[in-house]
Amino acid sequence: MTATAARIELRGADIASAENPGKAVVVGVDWAVHTGEFWVISGSTWSGKSRLLETAAGLTPPLRGTHLLFGQPLAKVPADIAAALRRRVGLVFPDGGRLFPRLTVAQNIGLPICYHRECTLDDAAPRVEQLLAETGLAAYANWPPMGLNRSYRQRIALARALAMQPEVLLLDNPFSGLDVGHFAWWLEFLGALLSGHPLLGGTQISVVVATDDVRPWRSAANRFATIKDSRWAVLDATSETGPTSNPKFS
Repeated sequence: MTATAARIELRGADIASAENPGKAVVVGVDWAVHTGEFWVISGSTWSGKSRLLETAAGLTPPLRGTHLLFGQPLAKVPADIAAALRRRVGLVFPDGGRLFPRLTVAQNIGLPICYHRECTLDDAAPRVEQLLAETGLAAYANWPPMGLNRSYRQRIALARALAMQPEVLLLDNPFSGLDVGHFAWWLEFLGALLSGHPLLGGTQISVVVATDDVRPWRSAANRFATIKDSRWAVLDATSETGPTSNPKFS
């Protein structure tokens, strides 16, 4: 792996349908995500955006083609190495982030730390407190997540995805159901993450957003792609209207 290797690469990939794993929901994906890039992937509901992000994160394999995480073919490395590579990618699920309703906000955020590091919530407390403070959730640490509105539940999901200091952050339709007043916070916070936020040890990350509506993201992103009629296309970042040639791989 070279210093310029992409963090995520899909080469000639077809993305499997969740309902029918033997059928492709997106075909012909040639895509590379590099350090500092902010990708926005647009597409209609049920176009396959969520499955693409799950595949990119290593949660589901592509139906066909090659998937590399940090320069390594995920399907060919030992299970422990594959798991370590997946931990370097954070994923925020849609529709409230799949939080655990019986855990508090702080417990939800601390869960991945305790699971992966085999520690207690007390051990994870300093990191959780930092995440709560930086995401504006400190006052709600002991609340059940269902006691908060959807806008704040999305922040909880974001804080949980950042718990293990990922190098790539994938967000599935994060503005869906969000109060408009929260948009500015998200755009500012994601911009700070891209620049090297203290939460991530100052490391510059990559961000990928899948969305039904690209308009709120136009000023923030620097790379654009779309899924239409099951086909993948990278768009011209200056016009956001037409496909460009597929990105070259490192």
